[in-house]
Amino acid sequence: MFANLAKLVAASVADKLVELPKSIITFVNSNTSSVAGSALYNAGTVDMTGVEFDSNSTTNNSNAGAVYNSGIMSITNSLFKSNTSANNGGAVYNEGTITVTNTDFVSNVSTGLGGALY
Repeated sequence: MFANLAKLVAASVADKLVELPKSIITFVNSNTSSVAGSALYNAGTVDMTGVEFDSNSTTNNSNAGAVYNSGIMSITNSLFKSNTSANNGGAVYNEGTITVTNTDFVSNVSTGLGGALY
């Protein structure tokens, strides 16, 4: 489990290809942000396999309870559970290109549109 790993990952994402390890990484409980993407903000290229985003949230009318994407993103064999957005995209807010394969979205909530994916 990685608490607040988002800052480390987000700093590495812009303009680079980032592949998160093929084993389970969990972003859980302690990621809360007043800006979009409390656990991960992507403006580059990210390939994720076997990643879990659990109980992340945004405040102040911000989008993307867990992941904000304005770049290119691939999500495979992952889980988004109990993430909350103070606006759109309870789990994921996408403004880029995204491919989601064999990934579960469970009990994600937004106060706006897209409880799971916007």
